[in-house]
Amino acid sequence: MTVSLQGIWADSAGVGVRTEGEVRLEIRASWMYTRVMPVVLVSEGGTLVLEESRLSATSDAGGLGLLALLSSDAVLRKNLLIPFGEASIPVALYGSQGEYTLVDNEFAFVGIGATFLGPSTRAFLSGNYFRDMVTGVALAGETNATLLANVFRYNDVGLLLYLPPCVSLRQDDPLRFRGAIEGQDNVFESNDADLCPEGYPWPEAFKKSP
Repeated sequence: MTVSLQGIWADSAGVGVRTEGEVRLEIRASWMYTRVMPVVLVSEGGTLVLEESRLSATSDAGGLGLLALLSSDAVLRKNLLIPFGEASIPVALYGSQGEYTLVDNEFAFVGIGATFLGPSTRAFLSGNYFRDMVTGVALAGETNATLLANVFRYNDVGLLLYLPPCVSLRQDDPLRFRGAIEGQDNVFESNDADLCPEGYPWPEAFKKSP
């Protein structure tokens, strides 16, 4: 089943849109604002296409993130994911056990712009802008990530792996990063730290020239 929403203005006291099962949800050119999170939740084998839309919330009640993707796949293009006003939002996008493609999106003023955790998670990020956050992108578990031409600016940490000393974890913790990362042409500017942990064997393309 496919559910298509286009050009909508959603103002809700609860979750904006929630799907379960093999539902394909398409949201385009829409503005969705809720007073709790998540604004959009897709789970249990669903698929999301989100394009040229804005997701905002005023509270972190409900957790997970502005956009929560659980055991689902998603394609995001040219969206803006931010809080509303002075709201404290821990995560803009939370993705677990799926394939995620993010192209030309902007994430700002939240705790973490996008976090991905496995097992069996693949994340392809190209041309996205992560700014003014505690962490731009966080990778955990067995996530395999490819990052191309993304911009990380004015963050405490640009790109973070769930590994000590960045995150305190036991050796057998399933969140401990065991995946792989590759990419090129990413831009790191004016972050307190571009990469964490510094001692990780980052690909050469992620390192600044001396």
